[in-house]
Amino acid sequence: MIDLASGTLFFDDATEVDPRITRPKFLTSPLELPTTPDATSAGPWSIYTLAPRLLDGIKFASRLSFNGDALELLALWNVEVEEAARLERHDVWLMKQLGEGPYVFGWGKVESLTEPNGGGNIILFSYM
Repeated sequence: MIDLASGTLFFDDATEVDPRITRPKFLTSPLELPTTPDATSAGPWSIYTLAPRLLDGIKFASRLSFNGDALELLALWNVEVEEAARLERHDVWLMKQLGEGPYVFGWGKVESLTEPNGGGNIILFSYM
């Protein structure tokens, strides 16, 4: 579930990602973190890909991108469907969660898109 007031994402296992979380606090969170950033990280960015977990009964993988210690981007993607169907499934899920778009809030914006680098279809949370 997404808290529209804060932008916090609540997974079914009671873990959460709050857009105000700092990188040091994230590294001590119960999110089953990798011990080091992804190989694609390049200062000042640190990128962490988490194991898939359930969100509203759907298995999503997630990637958090920190600029310095500030969380700036959170990407989610449904791992239960083939890539070709993913964008449509993301759009349906967002409509169920947030209603009709565009999805712009005081804490940031949410988009369903295909990554520019061809990395796949994602739901992107951009935090301000």
